[in-house]
Amino acid sequence: MTKLIRNLVLDKLTAQKWTPASWEAAHANSPKYVAKTSTIGMTTAATTTTTTTTTTTITATTTTETTKSTSKLNLNKILKSFNDSMLTVGNIILVIGGRNETDTTVPADLVSMMDNQDQACQSRVDIDTDNARYMTGGFVDGSPVVCGGYRFAAEEEQIASKQCDILSPKGKYKNRQVPMSFARGQAASVVLDGGQTLWITGGQPQWNSKKQFLKTTEYLSPASSKTEPGPDLKEEIKGHCLIKINDTSVLLIGGSTKAMEKGKNGYYVDPKTGNTTKVRPINNGRYGHVCGQVASGSGGKMIEVVVGGFMRLNNRHLTKSKSRQTTELLDVINNKKTWILGPMLEMEDPKRASALTTPEGSFLVIGGGSEIKGNRDIFELSCQGSVQSCLWTKRDQELASARFAHVAMIVPGKFARCQD
Repeated sequence: MTKLIRNLVLDKLTAQKWTPASWEAAHANSPKYVAKTSTIGMTTAATTTTTTTTTTTITATTTTETTKSTSKLNLNKILKSFNDSMLTVGNIILVIGGRNETDTTVPADLVSMMDNQDQACQSRVDIDTDNARYMTGGFVDGSPVVCGGYRFAAEEEQIASKQCDILSPKGKYKNRQVPMSFARGQAASVVLDGGQTLWITGGQPQWNSKKQFLKTTEYLSPASSKTEPGPDLKEEIKGHCLIKINDTSVLLIGGSTKAMEKGKNGYYVDPKTGNTTKVRPINNGRYGHVCGQVASGSGGKMIEVVVGGFMRLNNRHLTKSKSRQTTELLDVINNKKTWILGPMLEMEDPKRASALTTPEGSFLVIGGGSEIKGNRDIFELSCQGSVQSCLWTKRDQELASARFAHVAMIVPGKFARCQD
């Protein structure tokens, strides 16, 4: 396929005597030349391309070696630009870390969410965090960022990590590591300040330390060499979930606290001051769940969503409860925000998954499961005007490897190379 494309470009350049500038101008608005990279709740990196038009006059009797060399160089640049643009697309989901059902590490995964396309994608990111699970992160200041988690050391010992990895496309820049103030596994984070800052909250500083949780928070800016302290949460917590409403309001839902409470409570917190406002508790206590927003389909309104996770009743785990498949949606009833039960998520074991909101406003749940059985599925929640209209559908795309306790985020096409 690539060879055919190269031949077509060569033929067209030769037949029509296109210059590099005229070729780029003619294809600047082609949907296959321009990657769609808009996101909700993330920074859209705007790329400005400056095109310089060079006019070359060649007489019938004079052809210099310099002109031939320059033409060959320009042609190679055009072919490389064309090749890169054809084989990279927007709306790529980058999946990092986690484990599979055999409790072994799995490499980074990439899924193209372009409709009606079956594309195999290869990572253009140097990732050395494949042996980690229960990390947190997002797409921050133009780079994928993952922080903390439990990373395997000698003899399969799990160590909570203080490290944040700022990832770059291969051949562009080197990955950077920025230390956090605390080691954190099962922390939660959101992207703030127009996509420039990651707010990292709570977590567990040591693997399998049942009652040693954190309430500290910190800010990470990829441009800095260290994190900055943020306000403390109300209590020590891990396995919770955050939904960004805006830069001064983040909804914290569920989680496991030092008192081993049920995980029904939630509150709005200002990530700058730590001030909180209560919200009605969810119907099912849960932790290790996912949350986010889905477009209502009416007037641009976004609906908060909670689904999956470990379930608790009277401080006991419900290992086979169907309740973990319930979806809870925050609706306004009688002028009060109330969690109502939505459609069932027909995923066998929807815990330890990852989730995100697409640029189109649908809500995706990606992978998840247990040490016994992970899954590769991607489910999509969409609504058509009201909470009652929301439905789950299973996407045709799936992960290359079953996994749980991973991180997923939407990244621009430059971080992946996809081919039919």
